[in-house]
Amino acid sequence: MDTTTLKLRGMSCASCAKSIENAILSVPGVNECTVNFGAELATVEYYPAKTNVTVIQQAVDKAGYSAYLLQDENAITQDNDADRTFRLRELRKLQRKLTTNDDRAKFALDSNLVT
Repeated sequence: MDTTTLKLRGMSCASCAKSIENAILSVPGVNECTVNFGAELATVEYYPAKTNVTVIQQAVDKAGYSAYLLQDENAITQDNDADRTFRLRELRKLQRKLTTNDDRAKFALDSNLVT
């Protein structure tokens, strides 16, 4: 039996992690799978005579996500950079929305106190 760790992409919630876990577990020859949502990792124990990493990655792709061998550092580094840039943009958008909504709430509160 072999064990591999895959770096995952595309998860946005715990339900996504469960979907990936179920997709991997549905591959014949996979004995065990644990997905860590926070670390974006899947640890997979499988029988190499029955399946391989490529088939497992294809199952993740079919479920709508991406999986890379953890040892493939070049792909992971590029993805991490892209993910980091994407997440920073999303964070800035959310911060602007929060600030705008907070300002509107203060204005509404101040207006109600004046009348």
